[in-house]
Amino acid sequence: MEAQEATRDLLGRIAEGLGAHGLTLDNAVKTRLFARDRASRDNGSLARRDVFSGAARCASSGLIAPQVLDAGVAVALEVILVRPRLATSAKELVEYEPQRTPLRYLTYDGLLFTSGETQGVQRWRRRSAPISPCTLNRWGWRGSAGKMRC
Repeated sequence: MEAQEATRDLLGRIAEGLGAHGLTLDNAVKTRLFARDRASRDNGSLARRDVFSGAARCASSGLIAPQVLDAGVAVALEVILVRPRLATSAKELVEYEPQRTPLRYLTYDGLLFTSGETQGVQRWRRRSAPISPCTLNRWGWRGSAGKMRC
C-alpha cells in the first residue's frame, strides 16, 4: 500500500476506534509520522494534513525512520489525544509566520505541544534539551502564569 493510502487507512481505523472511548480526532494534540523514505514521509504528510484539518488540527512531526518499520510498511503513525478536564477547553493554535503546514505549537487544557522541524542531526542534538523558559518566551507562549522568567 502506498504511503498516502496507508496513512488514510490507518487514520480511518484510529478514528473508528475512538468513539468507544468518547473521543474523536478533534481531541488530537500531536501526531508523529514514521516513514521508510522521504517520498513516503511527504506523501503520508499530505494525507495526514487532509485528515487533521479544522478542529482536528494539531502539532505534528514526520521522521524518516526505516529502522522502526516492519518490512513492506510505508508509514506508521503515533497519535496523541487529550481528554480535556473541562468541557469548555479549546485548542489554542499558534502558526509560524509566514504560515506553513505544521503548526508552530498548540496549547490545550494547560499543556504545550510543539511540532517537529526537519533539521540535521547536529542541530537536533542542540535543540533536544528540555525547552527553557527563554525559548517559550521567544515563542510568545505565556502559560497560565504569564511571561516566564529566564
